[in-house]
Formats: sequence, C-alpha cells, structure tokens
Amino acid sequence: MRERLLLSVKPASGDLPLPVMTIIALLLLMLPYLIYRYTGKSVTEYLRLSVLIGKINALGDRLRSALTGKKTVPAEREKKVPPRSEASGAPGRKKNYAQADYLRFISRLLDFARKNRLFAIVPGNIRQGGKTAEFAALLVTNARVIGIMAYAFDGEISCREGAQWKVLEEGNRRQVGDLGLELMQQEKLLKTVAERIGLDANVCETVMVFTGRNAMLSPGSPLNALTQDTFFERFLTQDDLQGRSLVPADTGKKLNLLRSGK
Repeated sequence: MRERLLLSVKPASGDLPLPVMTIIALLLLMLPYLIYRYTGKSVTEYLRLSVLIGKINALGDRLRSALTGKKTVPAEREKKVPPRSEASGAPGRKKNYAQADYLRFISRLLDFARKNRLFAIVPGNIRQGGKTAEFAALLVTNARVIGIMAYAFDGEISCREGAQWKVLEEGNRRQVGDLGLELMQQEKLLKTVAERIGLDANVCETVMVFTGRNAMLSPGSPLNALTQDTFFERFLTQDDLQGRSLVPADTGKKLNLLRSGK
C-alpha cells in the first residue's frame, strides 16, 4: 500500500523535469572551466575584476560630470546617430534620395511606355562605328526616337547654352560641365544609328532630364532641358501617342539589336 502511495505522488507544478535539471547542473559545473579557458582567471578573480571595472567606469563618469558640469551618459546607453545629410536634413539620405529619384524616373518611363504601347530601351547604350552612345534610356514613340540623358541633380540648375552648367544645392554652387555639348555629341551618334537601320535621322531627338525631386531650371534654359515632371506632362505630345510615323515595337527591336553588350 505504501509503495502505491509513493508511486502516485506527482512532482509539484513548479519543479523542473529531471533532464532540464541535469543540463543546468552540467552547465554550472562547466562554467569555471569556460571562464578560465577564455579569460585565464578563476571564477572568483573574474567576478572581482568585473565589479572593479564597473566601479572604475562609474567613478570616471562622476569625475567627467564634475569637471564639465554635464551629465555623462553611460556608454552602453549612448545612441548612435547616423551622419546628417547636407541636402535633405535627414540622417544619411542625400545619396539615397538621388538614387531613388533617378530610379523613380526610369520606373515611370517604363510604365508609361507599357501603358501606351511604346518601346523603351533601358539603358539606351547603342554601338556605332566603334563608338557607343550612352543614354539613360531610349524611348521609341509613334512619332520619334527620343534619346534621354538623365542626371540625378537637385536644386536650382542654371542651363545657359554655350556655358558651363551649374547646380545650386543647399547653398553650394558647383559646375557640372557643358551638358549641352555632351548631348549634341550623343545625338549625332543616335542619328547615325537611325540611318543605319533605315530611319530618317530627323525622327531622332535628344533631351536631358534632371530627376531630382527638387530640381528647378533657371529662366532661359534650353527647351531640351527638362525636369522629371515636365518630361511627362509637357514634352510628350499626342503625336507621340497616336501618330503613325513609326511603329514603336518594330523600330525598338531594330535599335535593341545594336545595344552595347549584346
């Protein structure tokens, strides 16, 4: 009868299972070895050293506070602040903004071409006579072939023909070269390629698009200098969407065969 009573006794709900208790006991037994293995000190020495270091750090904080008059924040509680961007005022976002705006323009262009049954080539790098025309994209509409040079510039952009172009970003003015001359050279290559595939060179046109969200062109800028919004809202016409001068798919496929890297 006594044996049956002993067997029927269950462990209290707060007791740990035997396997768990065994593992905990083994870990406790191994702890001194692990401390010695990785620190070279006994358990007692290690604990004393940890307490001593903590007291020294606390004393140093108090001395700094007394000397400077400022409350010292413990190192483990300090928050790391990323570098602040000059342009955006937000932590480390200047380069990210420029790249995001550029990619947003390319995405809009591809989406616009798909919805209107046009043909977009991204990137628009095409070979001709050992030279490569390097466009951000080529857009073949129903009326023309548009070579697009895209620049991730922001702020106020001074686009005077025949002069060095300048960009004013957050009070910092810098020269970015003669973008008009660069565009003219790329347009010449594009027209040569167009003639090579049987097109009239006059159907080719080139533009420069400044993709920054705060890009603003100064008065008197060339007509082929555009912001991201003006490209879609003003530059593209009804002829581009409904004209019959070109078949976008056919012309686009011919140009695509001349892409650099193919």
